[in-house]
Amino acid sequence: SASICLGATKALTATINSVQCAEFYSWQIVSGGGSISGSTYTATTAGSKTIRAIHGLSTSDVTFTVTAQPTASITGGGPSSGCYGLDPTTLTGTVNDAAGTDTYQWILNGSNIGGANGLTYNPGFLGAGTYTYRLVHSADGSNCNVATSNAITFTVSADPTVSIAGGGTSSGCAGLDPTTLTASPVGGTGTSSYIWTLNDGNISGATASTYDPPALGAGTYVYRVVYGMTGSGCNTAISN
Repeated sequence: SASICLGATKALTATINSVQCAEFYSWQIVSGGGSISGSTYTATTAGSKTIRAIHGLSTSDVTFTVTAQPTASITGGGPSSGCYGLDPTTLTGTVNDAAGTDTYQWILNGSNIGGANGLTYNPGFLGAGTYTYRLVHSADGSNCNVATSNAITFTVSADPTVSIAGGGTSSGCAGLDPTTLTASPVGGTGTSSYIWTLNDGNISGATASTYDPPALGAGTYVYRVVYGMTGSGCNTAISN
């Protein structure tokens, strides 16, 4: 009397210890609902079912369980984006108790993860790329479907880098007026920020992707930009 998943049918078999009229018996649903056609029982709801075989004055009951089809969902794993070395939190699966023995398999980008057969999975540190995780829940009861959970995706970028160009003539006399300096960032994720520096000191208010130096007096002027991204684990980049 193994359990079955909702939607399955169950063949009913009676063994009657009689030398006469052994072919005459009938079936009765004692509890749990459903329907019987001939000797086939069909469940319409999940739960415990009791079926009775009737032969003359003799009766025999069998009880089995009908479960819902397997389900699966996953949560956790934040944050969902960041830079190289992103370390997501543990992913946790939520499933129902389906018919028979339940098994679980975590999947990354459509392929099974070896040894990942529990209800939790820790992705570990991630390099640059896109990582989509799901949990597959199956059960070996009769007519049980395979359930695949929702997806949780992590997008990991390389750490940001930045370079600057422009400025025109790099040397001249007092009053030299350089052209605008322009930052060209690459990589990272999140919201960007810029701080322009002059001789390793921050320039007040210079927080855009471009900076136009004023006319310069005699001296040496070294400009750089410090570029940051708010994504998890993103390092700060300093330009040439």
